[in-house]
Amino acid sequence: MPRETDWEKFAAAALPLAAAGGIAWLKLGLPLPSCLFKHLTGHPCCGCGSTRASHALLCGRLSEALSLNPLATLAAAALVCLWGYATLCVVAANGRRLRFDGATQTTRRALRIAAMAAFAANWAWVLTHLPESPWKIL
Repeated sequence: MPRETDWEKFAAAALPLAAAGGIAWLKLGLPLPSCLFKHLTGHPCCGCGSTRASHALLCGRLSEALSLNPLATLAAAALVCLWGYATLCVVAANGRRLRFDGATQTTRRALRIAAMAAFAANWAWVLTHLPESPWKIL
C-alpha cells in the first residue's frame, strides 16, 4: 500500500539501538529501574523480574531468565525474530512484507483473550516464583 507505514524499516533500526542503549546502561553502572507497582503495593507486577531476566539472557543463562519472567524472555526471543524479519525485508525482500489483513472478528477476539491469559499466567508465575515475592511457593 502506498501510504502504509514501513514498520519493518523502523524495527530494523530501532531494535539494535534499544539493545545498544540497554547494554550501555549496564556498562555505565547506572541504577536499574524500580517497579512503581511493587513499591506501592508490596507485590510484584506482571513485569517484575524482566530486567533481571534480560540481564540473564545477555549473559547466556536462558533457564535463569525463564525462571525470572517467562513472558519477558519469550518476548525478547520474539523481538530478535522480529528484527531478523525486518532486516531481511529491508535488505533483501524489495519491499515485500507479510500482511495479515483478513483476520476475522472472532480471530481478533481469540488473540486478545490469549494475550490476556498469557499475562495472567505470567503474573501468577511471578507472584509464586520470584525470590522476593510474599507468595513464593517454590
